[in-house]
Amino acid sequence: MARKRVKLQRILNDAQRRATFKKRLKGLTKKATELATLCGVEMCLIVYGEGAVEATEVWPSVPEATSVLERFKAMPDLDR
Repeated sequence: MARKRVKLQRILNDAQRRATFKKRLKGLTKKATELATLCGVEMCLIVYGEGAVEATEVWPSVPEATSVLERFKAMPDLDR
């Protein structure tokens, strides 16, 4: 049975929006972990939260993400 199409709109309630963001971030991080493990690839996530720079989430860690991004930038354009 197919799901109904979800209408995307901004969540007006701040507390509910933050809770939804955390829940979706947790799910996205879990998917990234599974993908990296099952496919044997190195990857990183950089998720910008609403507002300040402090709301930025980096997975797995800032040094590891920096390493992955530097190697990506060093690749030729055709291999990216």
